[in-house]
Amino acid sequence: MVLRLVFVRHGLSSFNEKGIVQGRSDNSYLTKQGYEQAECTGRILDDINFADIYSSPLIRAAETAKTIENCFQKNYDIHFDKNLLEVNLENWSGLTIKEIKNKYPDDYANWKNDPENLILQKSDNETYKPIEDLFIQAKKFTDHIFINYGSEEETNILIIAHNAILRCLILSLINRPQRGFRKMKLDNASISI
Repeated sequence: MVLRLVFVRHGLSSFNEKGIVQGRSDNSYLTKQGYEQAECTGRILDDINFADIYSSPLIRAAETAKTIENCFQKNYDIHFDKNLLEVNLENWSGLTIKEIKNKYPDDYANWKNDPENLILQKSDNETYKPIEDLFIQAKKFTDHIFINYGSEEETNILIIAHNAILRCLILSLINRPQRGFRKMKLDNASISI
């Protein structure tokens, strides 16, 4: 049995271009360059026979998925899965890094140095660990994939999502090496297998 997961980060978005933190905000969209990146990725992946395509439902990932799928000779349905949503950064979404550093200096230092132990406060004053929550979300997604595709002889699954959730998915699959989150870099429209 071979289960091959092909991870693609969404193309360059308007918030990426402006240096604004996106999180789960759906106010960011693909730029012209982002669409071009997605098309290039689609052409590269066209020779692979995928069993299914999964995408985050957020616009920047969904548009990347649709653009990639349009490059394929075969037609696919895209499954939009909330377990592929980006990290929930609540009050940080829509701010620049400079604004976050100024408003939340201690939290930002934790985000850069030890993101798995960062604790933030939701709008209802409940605290949470965004990256720890994302690892739980990643496990739900991979459990679904393993249950539904794990017994087939050879299967390729295309997954289009966001930087932080893709890091968590990959790190989960390689047994979560300590401090692994900050050791990984995923560029826009990059492919990880």
